[in-house]
Amino acid sequence: METAVPEAGLAGQIITERQTEQWRITPVYLSRWFPGETVYQVKPAYGPRLLVGGLSVAEVGEVKEVYGCQLQNQTVTWHSVAAYLLVANQS
Repeated sequence: METAVPEAGLAGQIITERQTEQWRITPVYLSRWFPGETVYQVKPAYGPRLLVGGLSVAEVGEVKEVYGCQLQNQTVTWHSVAAYLLVANQS
């Protein structure tokens, strides 16, 4: 983003905001992170990303099992960062 804004002839500023929330990890969340092979998602889920990253199907299955045992129905502190791009036309 930092180079795309000036290349488009715009002046911009990126503002980031750290966010912290309490999330209860439900079975629905876990099924989104590790969908079945026949489930299509526009944004790749965590499980398929682990496969692309080099883990085997068996290893991803182990991660899924551990997450299910340790995280399901637990409340966790979730940290994320939101980025806002403020732009103005330079002309």
